[in-house]
Amino acid sequence: MADKLDLIANDKDNALPVIAVSTKDGILLVAINFSISPEDSDTYIHKLSEIHDNIGMGACGNSSEYDPLRRQFIDVVDRLAYELSKDDIVLKSLANSLAGELRDVYRNPRLVPRVVFFVLVECQEDSKRDRFVRIGLDGKFKIFNNFTVIGGNDKEVGALMDNLRSVEFLEMDWPTALTAIKEAIKKTNIARIAGAKKSDKTVEPFPSLELAILWRGRTGRKWQLLPHQIKEVK
Repeated sequence: MADKLDLIANDKDNALPVIAVSTKDGILLVAINFSISPEDSDTYIHKLSEIHDNIGMGACGNSSEYDPLRRQFIDVVDRLAYELSKDDIVLKSLANSLAGELRDVYRNPRLVPRVVFFVLVECQEDSKRDRFVRIGLDGKFKIFNNFTVIGGNDKEVGALMDNLRSVEFLEMDWPTALTAIKEAIKKTNIARIAGAKKSDKTVEPFPSLELAILWRGRTGRKWQLLPHQIKEVK
């Protein structure tokens, strides 16, 4: 297993973080990205996705691996939506399904683990009941309240978690929460680390952000990719 992990070590460390937090308005998801244009469909792949009703997903890692898994997972949820009642589609059962896919590959001695990390989020009317499930490349998952971070570099993820932990996101609207997240990213120095990995330069522009929200208390569709989803952080 150690040899297999060595094979993916560089790709794992290059997986840029995705942050998810509960706010007064709903659950805000923020994916760190390099400056790439969503208008260029040949190169741009969304890291943030609507899954079902009040459930969303963030992903990072090798896009060639997480994007097919994401699409496959959405198809499964769509089928379940026809077969089950809305209340029967719950976050933990969905997380178990996705984690099983990753776990089977990770445990197979003939296969190299997929370099993918997922976060599933469920927005409730009562913000204290919001749930976040972080799924690693080994298929293990952990449930969080209020916020979580995914990413391949454990040091970056830990530092971001520490910088976010003291922020009272539940008292904030989403623009205020986004400002706090930007400050946490700056403190963690993610931009410099990511820039060095990509181009071996010591100075790199601050990464762009893809933004989405699951609105709390909204009737109808709750998911929205925010209109300035690709925007340089000032």
